[in-house]
Amino acid sequence: MNDHLQTSASDSLSAEGRRRRDAMLGLLIGDMQTIHRRRRTRRHMAASAMMVVTVVGLAMLIQDFRGHASREADHVQLAQQSTSAATGASGGSGSRSIIEFVKTDESLVERLRSASVSKIDVLDDQSLLTALSDAGRPTGLIRAEGHAWLTSDVVDPIVPPTGGM
Repeated sequence: MNDHLQTSASDSLSAEGRRRRDAMLGLLIGDMQTIHRRRRTRRHMAASAMMVVTVVGLAMLIQDFRGHASREADHVQLAQQSTSAATGASGGSGSRSIIEFVKTDESLVERLRSASVSKIDVLDDQSLLTALSDAGRPTGLIRAEGHAWLTSDVVDPIVPPTGGM
């Protein structure tokens, strides 16, 4: 592994070769130390960044928890103030809060449901063509491979309204 330190290899080199080898070895050792120092620095920076992220995350979590508890305490305090104001026990500044509890009405869907029932008439091809002709929309019918097409438009085109709001 450390063949460059063996004397047998250095015996075959001239004095100039040994000097060049030692110079290259010095440069190589310096470069490797720089590489390892940079690698250690990157590792330390990554570990520090992870610690910072963890501390910031915990701080945000604790702050949110405290804020949530504070908001709940405000709601309880507001409810207590409104209760005491409603009973007349509050002799404070005179400002009152009205709290109204809203509950879902189970009959809401039934009250808003449409009373009209849609009527669907199933027509055969000839009855459809006759009804369209009677409505002033004569057309033909093409059937192929399980599909049906009318030969002309039977509805008025939709014209967008003009003028702005």
